[in-house]
Amino acid sequence: MPPTADQLYQLVGPIALFPDKLLAQVLAASSYPDQITAADNWLAQNKNLKGGQLQDAINQQPWDVSVKGVAQFPSVLDQMAHNIPWTSALGDAYVNDPTDVMNAIQVMRQRAASSGNLKNNQRQRIAVAPRVQPAPPANYALPPGEPLVYAGPEVIPPPPETIVIEPAEPDVVYVPDYNPSVVYGEPLPVYPGYYYQPPPAYYPPGEIVTAGVITFGVGIAVGALIGHHDWGWNSWGVHWGGPGAAATGAAMAMAAAVVGTGRRWCTTTTRMCRAPPPSSTGLPTTTTTR
Repeated sequence: MPPTADQLYQLVGPIALFPDKLLAQVLAASSYPDQITAADNWLAQNKNLKGGQLQDAINQQPWDVSVKGVAQFPSVLDQMAHNIPWTSALGDAYVNDPTDVMNAIQVMRQRAASSGNLKNNQRQRIAVAPRVQPAPPANYALPPGEPLVYAGPEVIPPPPETIVIEPAEPDVVYVPDYNPSVVYGEPLPVYPGYYYQPPPAYYPPGEIVTAGVITFGVGIAVGALIGHHDWGWNSWGVHWGGPGAAATGAAMAMAAAVVGTGRRWCTTTTRMCRAPPPSSTGLPTTTTTR
């Protein structure tokens, strides 16, 4: 069954305040929960690898580029790997209905901004603009027979404004760490089974910055990443309000392969698709493999 609006808010709460490019990679990577687990286990077994050696070794792994990209952010990968039911549910929602997922993210960003917890600082830049309906990216191709946009029922109306989050330094990404149950002002119920891991009680001097209820740890130098393998970092981004899918790069291609009609609900763990329940379509439930 597709998630409700409240369930979508719970799903996106832990990642809605990530910088847009990292958010796009997390959304795509969440559709590969088995690879997320494998990548986290692999990193735990290769803690001695750093910098270019680590990137070269990751590049040899049989993972999707989005998983390789997220592997550069160990705290994010660990968060996803230790909450696999949540990761899988997020991937299912993103693959099947990216428009409502992105609308949910914007709703949560607006809540955080209204509560005073999302603002410019030395680690991130926040921009607000009226929502527009942009043209699809140049490399976006719809599967044959698919409509231009998701045609299922709208779960979350699009907010009138779009909040964009970018790193203060283009080549350095600081991952925000926050408790999703408190950062949005009004208490947000935790997604069933999701466990929030607080940041370590002690960081070496200068390695943590606190901004209200949000903390920022060590920055990840994506400039060095681009210099070695890139994995599409420059082409990753969020296609706010765009047709069909939510993020550009590999995420756009992956989502476009399975979304658009609202006629089926696919799971990322089994790669099986089910038609919507009879109450919403009047059709019998069927299962297909994608």
